[in-house]
Amino acid sequence: MFHSKKILIGLSFFAFQAGLSLPLVSAADNISVLGTRPRWQVLEKYQETITRDEFKRLIEEVYCTHGLPADMINIGDASARILMHRQPDTYFTLRFARAVDAEEQVPRLWRPASSLSPASQEKPLAGLRIALDPGHLGGPWAKMEERWFQVGNSLPVTEGDMTLKVARLVAKSLQQLGASISFVRNSTEPVTPLRPDDFKELARKILIRNGIPAPRPDVLDPADPEADQSRAIVWAPWFAGAACALVTIVIFVAPQWLWDSVR
Repeated sequence: MFHSKKILIGLSFFAFQAGLSLPLVSAADNISVLGTRPRWQVLEKYQETITRDEFKRLIEEVYCTHGLPADMINIGDASARILMHRQPDTYFTLRFARAVDAEEQVPRLWRPASSLSPASQEKPLAGLRIALDPGHLGGPWAKMEERWFQVGNSLPVTEGDMTLKVARLVAKSLQQLGASISFVRNSTEPVTPLRPDDFKELARKILIRNGIPAPRPDVLDPADPEADQSRAIVWAPWFAGAACALVTIVIFVAPQWLWDSVR
């Protein structure tokens, strides 16, 4: 089951990125300004590693529960045809395994718990590398990314700052258990040297292309009063129920006892 989900994770990433950007580009050499060309050839390693029934179930019940464009992923009897480019239409074909017991072995970049040395009682996570990815930025960028909310005269709630604080607290606990920790970001600064001004002209062109012929010059201004209206509607209920989803932990080696240790 787990290796099947690895296939769909990759496919859902490609489909999500392509779905966002294909209407905006003529030839999808690069999915986004900061992105790189999808490496479709990597999926060749997953030929005949999943059955049609499991692929279809994961697409419909896990990764694309609200549906997707009919031409994005077409599931046939023996294979799935996955859209790579719209102009011209080109597709990747993923062949299904005939049966569960006929599935090919999936290449993996992780080790099962059975291959690890017995964990010590004092440092049960010794030898594990864990990357913490605090979402968003916070700090002076919180308003611009619209992860900022204020009630009356109280201190603003900034999602990026909250996720970073949680990540640092989690890091201390994991380090005490012996894990080696790295951060995707450990400050309130973007991880790219590019800044908003570098994207204003591109944003203007995208808005025009999407039916807004004369975008307001201040559309990207963090002080735009209309942005506060969207924050009040969208983020007030979000903050009430999202405290448990503040940090994404990417674990390179994740045996079951790791979860038991940090619960």
